[in-house]
Amino acid sequence: VKIPSIPESSTTIVYMYYGNAGVSTTSSYESTFTVVGEAGITNVGGTTATVNLTNAYSNPQVFAVPRLPASTYRSGGVLAQHHLITNISGNSFDIVQVESPSSGDGTINPTDISYIVLEQGIYYIGTDLLTEVGTTTSTGPYVTVDFTAPFTSRPIVLADTQTNVNFTDQIYTRGGSITTTQYTVQVEEDDNTTPSLGFPETIAYAAIEEGTGTGESIETENTGDGYSNTFTTWSFSLSYSTPPIVIVQLNREDGSNSYYAVTRYITTIAFERAGKEPASWDGTHTGEEFSWMSIPSGTIYGREYVSPEPTYTIDNEVSYS
Repeated sequence: VKIPSIPESSTTIVYMYYGNAGVSTTSSYESTFTVVGEAGITNVGGTTATVNLTNAYSNPQVFAVPRLPASTYRSGGVLAQHHLITNISGNSFDIVQVESPSSGDGTINPTDISYIVLEQGIYYIGTDLLTEVGTTTSTGPYVTVDFTAPFTSRPIVLADTQTNVNFTDQIYTRGGSITTTQYTVQVEEDDNTTPSLGFPETIAYAAIEEGTGTGESIETENTGDGYSNTFTTWSFSLSYSTPPIVIVQLNREDGSNSYYAVTRYITTIAFERAGKEPASWDGTHTGEEFSWMSIPSGTIYGREYVSPEPTYTIDNEVSYS
């Protein structure tokens, strides 16, 4: 039920009528909930492409990850490449794939990239997964994000660079640690794990309550430590009719080499994910932790976060003949 407003510190009676087969329904999920984002796939190589969004946003943040074909393995090889997001507006963003400037082969192969766009703010995705989307900046070193949303358990966190103001064409994000109140994240480069950039790059983050959602077929999870450059199959607990959009984020630093997340072979029941080192490294990496999120392609709906949440009671049922 969507009610235009309820006065603060007051009681409002809402009447709900049901059970009359002769009355047409006016139920509408899309009209009741608010558009908070969208998910999709684009195919891009070394030429910048513009992704036009289905919805218009006030302050969108974009998160993406390579979606590789089955059996593809690139860690530490000259074919290693990743996405770079720039020029985000209320209705579009630019994306391109890049590689190690020092050790790549100079050829960028077009591949699919999964992306999720989320409006900045605090809200619930669907009806019940608390979400905080915001930004920070870094010139390379780890920075700490203090959450405003009151997470009661450790959320998953997605992160991605939104700018390329230093024009190094090799940056991405690497998370360090997640607690219920904080997140650490840095800008990393293909050729340098601890860069010292001349200008700060913008990093977007999305902290989302771990679990499965109601209303939206969203699933979020932290994997725990121990997952390396070897692809591992991860099964969905939800049922999807078509392969969903999956975003994965590296959120630990046990190994010192540059490293980022990739996905491959996404089906309706499972996906494969691993970390990947750029061509300037040897490709073998120790186990790390990842956060991941799956959701169907298309518009993402949610509801406003308010504190404290309104309380309600259900009164007696009355029959009318």
